[in-house]
Amino acid sequence: MRLGPNAFVRLCLAALLLGSASAGRADPAAQNADRAKALADAAVDALKAKDNEKARDLAAQAIALQPSVNAIFLHGVACGNLEDWPCAIADLEKGKSMAAAGGADAQTLDAIDRNMARAYLFGGRSQEGLDLAAQLKSRDPSSAAEMDGVVAAYFKNQAVAKMKGGDADGAEALLERGAKLAPTSAAKLYVQAANLLAQKAPPDWNAVEAEARKALAADPGDAQANYVVGIARGNSGDKAGAIAFLQKAQANAGADAELKGDADAALKKLGIQ
Repeated sequence: MRLGPNAFVRLCLAALLLGSASAGRADPAAQNADRAKALADAAVDALKAKDNEKARDLAAQAIALQPSVNAIFLHGVACGNLEDWPCAIADLEKGKSMAAAGGADAQTLDAIDRNMARAYLFGGRSQEGLDLAAQLKSRDPSSAAEMDGVVAAYFKNQAVAKMKGGDADGAEALLERGAKLAPTSAAKLYVQAANLLAQKAPPDWNAVEAEARKALAADPGDAQANYVVGIARGNSGDKAGAIAFLQKAQANAGADAELKGDADAALKKLGIQ
């Protein structure tokens, strides 16, 4: 899973160890600093354009000229976007160590940690990633939605792997755990668990509904959750209940044309045009 580019360039917006502009100076070190800053700025633009290969190359050139926290951070972010987790972890750990030694402020260190939590999760060091995400949410409550999204994506990926291996119960357990650790993303994880239960043959519609209602407890307006409860109600013989939930799903579907179409089709089967 890739996060949006704005999450990856916060650190670059602070003047980290690059110094002031030194255009026109003849000193080779100052010229290298100018060139490294230009390359780092270009790497930021490449990240925004989602050209991660280019961003990694530009950041590597900047590091060769001047191994600053900023350039190392950018290289680590690009590696993470390319799912080169060992590279991402190594860079982000090095960048954090350098930043801490240089007296960087909490905002800078948090920016590194947000990306490092993701790298740990997807790079085989999941408990460190979960611990770091929890620490970030405790230090900065405004990061909760972002960190919960990363944690939720990790558990979704793990659940998919369990399903591919034929372990539906294991997949459901992972989604339940993820929902507890990532409360702002809980509704989506509970819906996915409900969908897994609906795939069993034959489905236990009471269990499907119970799982989807956990999603509604987290977010009563969630369109997917309302849809699943509506389908479960319909299969349990409660036509009126099914219609009510399906209409709410239809109303809340927003730009999700597929869900809206599914809700429309289900309502038509129940006689609602």
